[in-house]
Amino acid sequence: MFNRMKSKWKLNRTNDQGSAIVVVILAIAFVGMLVAMMAYMSYMNYIMKATDRGAKDNFYSAETALDEINVGLQSEISYAMTNAYTDVMKLAAKNTDDKRRELYRQAFSDQLIEKLEVKADGSISEAVNADPSGYATRFENHLKNYWQETPIKGLTHTYGAELILTDKGHDDTCRFIYNTDKQTITLKGIRITYTDEKGFVSIIETDIVMNVPDLDFAASAELPDLLDYTLIASTHTEPAADDNRTKDLPTTLKDYFKDYQLYESVISDKGAKTKISGKVYGGRKGIYAANNSEIDFETNDAYATKGSEVTAASLNTKNNGTIKAGSEKTITNTTESKQSPVINVENINLDAGTVDLYGVINVRDDLNLDGRAGAKDKNGNLQGSTAILGGSYFGYGDLSTKSQNSSSILLNGAQCTLDMSNIEKFLLRGHAYIGAKHYNPRINGTSDYLETPEDVENYIDEVADYSLDDNNRYVIPNNEEDIVLGQSLATKSDQLLYMVPAECMVYDTYDPDTDVPDHVAKGSKKKQVLAKNPLTYAEYLKYAAERVTAFNADGSVQKDSSGHDVKRYRYEMVNLDRSFNNMEIDIATAYGASAVPVVRKVSGNWLVYYYMTFDTPSHANQYFADFFAANPEALNRYANEYIKDIKYSAKMKQALADKDATKFAIAGNMIDVSVVDGKRVYSLIKDTSDVELSQVVGDHSAAIEIEQQAQSVLGRYLGITHYLLYDINKAPANAEKYTVRDNLIEDDDTLYNIAGAKKGTYYFTKKVPGSSGDDYIVAALVLNDDDTVNLSDIKYSAGGKIYYPSFVFATGDLVLDRDNKGLIWCKNADVAVGCSKLEEDPTGVLAVLTTKYNDHSFYEVLVNGISYVDITGVTAGSEEAAALEAAREKDYIVISDLIQYDNWKKE
Repeated sequence: MFNRMKSKWKLNRTNDQGSAIVVVILAIAFVGMLVAMMAYMSYMNYIMKATDRGAKDNFYSAETALDEINVGLQSEISYAMTNAYTDVMKLAAKNTDDKRRELYRQAFSDQLIEKLEVKADGSISEAVNADPSGYATRFENHLKNYWQETPIKGLTHTYGAELILTDKGHDDTCRFIYNTDKQTITLKGIRITYTDEKGFVSIIETDIVMNVPDLDFAASAELPDLLDYTLIASTHTEPAADDNRTKDLPTTLKDYFKDYQLYESVISDKGAKTKISGKVYGGRKGIYAANNSEIDFETNDAYATKGSEVTAASLNTKNNGTIKAGSEKTITNTTESKQSPVINVENINLDAGTVDLYGVINVRDDLNLDGRAGAKDKNGNLQGSTAILGGSYFGYGDLSTKSQNSSSILLNGAQCTLDMSNIEKFLLRGHAYIGAKHYNPRINGTSDYLETPEDVENYIDEVADYSLDDNNRYVIPNNEEDIVLGQSLATKSDQLLYMVPAECMVYDTYDPDTDVPDHVAKGSKKKQVLAKNPLTYAEYLKYAAERVTAFNADGSVQKDSSGHDVKRYRYEMVNLDRSFNNMEIDIATAYGASAVPVVRKVSGNWLVYYYMTFDTPSHANQYFADFFAANPEALNRYANEYIKDIKYSAKMKQALADKDATKFAIAGNMIDVSVVDGKRVYSLIKDTSDVELSQVVGDHSAAIEIEQQAQSVLGRYLGITHYLLYDINKAPANAEKYTVRDNLIEDDDTLYNIAGAKKGTYYFTKKVPGSSGDDYIVAALVLNDDDTVNLSDIKYSAGGKIYYPSFVFATGDLVLDRDNKGLIWCKNADVAVGCSKLEEDPTGVLAVLTTKYNDHSFYEVLVNGISYVDITGVTAGSEEAAALEAAREKDYIVISDLIQYDNWKKE
């Protein structure tokens, strides 16, 4: 029994029936658990990815909002850069490069902060300090306006971005920090909170740092308009010993044409008749036409987009010489046009010569008609200088009491003709003057002109003892200023109208009976002892220098602070209390008049003239008008010798009648001449200082408009005469101190290095692209220094052909004895007979800049010459292309690089 049970137990232990199902069940359960776990993990991973995607979308939405603010600030920075640059360049010539950089940084910062100061409506506001309260909120709204794609939460959406400024200053203003050392502007505490549609939130907080751009002003100037020039006369600055010659223009016509030893000038002589198109710079001495020669500046329609432009220190004609520009047919208006030449000069001087100018005529100082009548007109009558003017004439010199650059028209020669019958606009802002300051009572008998104080003191020992005061000082004063006249147009004889009449000259104030001068009864005991004007120099010394003891009214001797007797002058040289010349008026009181002695040498003798001078130009104007009214025959006596004819246009007279000061304005009086019953009759055109200048022209009065025009024209004149630019403010700093050649041409050492020798003519050449033959493009570098070279000798021979350069640069003088197309640059240009036409060639000038001599390109002659080379016109990968691209990259400013983030964090 027991054994049977034991056997069954053993049998059951080894029986595996049904175990498979158990294993299957267990396996299924395990697999199910794994599947469930994997499904759960996949679900959780999906949930995590969805959450991450939402978070990233939310984060990038916040980043997008910040990026849009970045783009908006870039626009503000661009605005600030433009306006700051404009502000600094207005005074660029008066500052160094470093100073301009400093001013630019400050101006940029001011402009940017001002731009970011907003009103509640988002428009530009006054300074923050004017209304600080709530500024941070207004600025927050200003930044939100940059959001174009980013929705703003709370407006039309339950989701979107919010912006607040966490770093606020006093009175709820936001924090702008300008770091002058690091040149940055930091906007502190920008906090953007973005909430998406599902309520996910992303927060970004940062400081926005805006860097101030660093401009290299030394290389930021515009390129001179060099390609359109036909002729340039300019050399290096004269040596220091010659400074006086370079600073001042000649003061009398006797210096003109003297041996033709002129620096920087264009001269036409001996009957040459030459037409010149394009732009011309005639140098610091000017353009001259003499001895039946003629220079005609015309428009070359093949190239010019405007009329010709002529700039020089002066235009000068002598002995039937003529300078012409434009014609009556070319005047379409009084502004620049294709048909209207532009003339920019300091002076126009005629010595029995002619100017025939139509266009825009800008004169900084005087139009001076001088010389004796030597030429004959078409009827065989003797005639003097003739000025024919058409279009617009603007004498834009300043309104001060200085004679230099106080624009006037002077008829100082015999039988002058001034024809303005085609003038449409006439503005003359200055007065005529008597040149008193060039003459001095302290003379040494050797010169007409002012001597230095040191030279005067050396002469003291040679003058009479009574000319010295108690301190051994010379008592006769210098003339510090020229004498202003009451006219903008004057003749040489007009000076006589300002001479003190003889009845007002030299009165003795000494009382011989009591030996006491009269200090009480004014004039009652004065006795005229010399009734003449002028005086001899001996008479002048006798009466002007004698002094006697001064007495008080009670008869006691006057004493100085040291107890010494006081000396006074015995003679009253001029008594203007008396009425004269039919003018029953107290001259001194009515016109603020006084008298000044002017010493001149006449026919070998020294004479002293006494002229009236006035405290203001308006008093001078009024005196002349009153004198003319009281003495209408005076001009007939004085002016007939000098005036052959004066013609005014109907438009000028109409503008005067309309009181239109923008078309007709004169600082002093002018005269008109007409013929009545066969007799010449003079009438007065009064100064327009009493014109109602308050009439509005645009947003400015006429006076302001004229002043702005004058400043613009002056900037143009200085810009061309120093840098060939239309505005001196666009030239590099200090350009005004140097000549055109100093500013635009490399120094002599560089030129000699390019040529490889000291003197000679060197040709830079290249074959014409695409030509089948040996056609060449040629430029010439002429190192002739003090030598003179003929233009006809400057030519390049190749393949049996002769090629004339499109650009000739010479370090010395050239004789232009053949026609030319292209640019000629030299020290002095002598336009000789045989040269009938000079014309510009912008395409040819540009082409020759890449011509070669040995290893050098011709553009190396010019300062920054590579900038003239058109990148599309040179061989790809060439040295010129690489150099030009490198030069351009220096001027690139990537605005996006100017904005950076600091203290950036995300929550």
